[in-house]
Amino acid sequence: MTSTRPVLVATDLSDHASLALQAADVIARERNAPLYVVHVMPEMYSVHALFPQLNLDTAFSFTALEQQAAEAVTKHVNDQTGRTTDSYTILLANGTADAGITEHAAQINAETIVIGSSGGGLASLLGRTVRRVVRHAPCDVLVVRKSTGRGVVAGTDFSEASEVALVRAVAESKRRGVRLDLVYCLDFIPPGISMPGVDVAMPSLSALDQVRTQMQQLLHEHAAKYDVNAVLREGPAANGIGEVAREKNAGLVVVGTHGRTGLGRFALGSVAETVVEVCPCSVLVVRPPATS
Repeated sequence: MTSTRPVLVATDLSDHASLALQAADVIARERNAPLYVVHVMPEMYSVHALFPQLNLDTAFSFTALEQQAAEAVTKHVNDQTGRTTDSYTILLANGTADAGITEHAAQINAETIVIGSSGGGLASLLGRTVRRVVRHAPCDVLVVRKSTGRGVVAGTDFSEASEVALVRAVAESKRRGVRLDLVYCLDFIPPGISMPGVDVAMPSLSALDQVRTQMQQLLHEHAAKYDVNAVLREGPAANGIGEVAREKNAGLVVVGTHGRTGLGRFALGSVAETVVEVCPCSVLVVRPPATS
């Protein structure tokens, strides 16, 4: 695969960022694509209305810090990838990490953002950053997590967006020499659950069985089209995908960013963010091409 669109990797010089940098380096080399490395520093500018001379001091201190950051990132990239400084581009930003990453991705028309995951959940700073990047990115996002697995798992709701992700997942499974596991999750509302002030007509058990059979058939037909394994699960989509990823010893999970809602309740936009948190391996979030 050859692409002229860049690969953008975010780094904070941590061990998690090192894994992301190594993965981004491999992707850029395979695609013969430019590699950009973005490092976001905290916002440092402040306005001193009473002592305007201090604004100049702030500017000088920021310039010095920026130079130090550039030197540290350069050494980090060279050590982790073996690249020379003329074979990649460093981008420095200040402010919130997710905004700096997504804004630079848009500016350079990146094809993929690569970012590390701490596995610390949404309570961690990196966890919140990753979720926001997945939500707002203008392109695909690969969230890298250390894993010994080799399998590939993809989630589907049979929508256009998940179809785009499935095609990518099939290609990745072939590249790795493994068979893809395609997961569809039925998230039924359990009978007997009621909401205050709302009269909800629950489907009968026979109706649920009928839907389950129909979706099982549809999933198997879809899987046969791509020659992949079909896995039907019940319950929240993200949890189901995470369970299959653990059972299959997956090294990569692939999901789309948008999908329909309905009985399957696979709202891919929010599901993708949760999949990133619950899966034990790397997750590729695929964004469909923009339509004119």
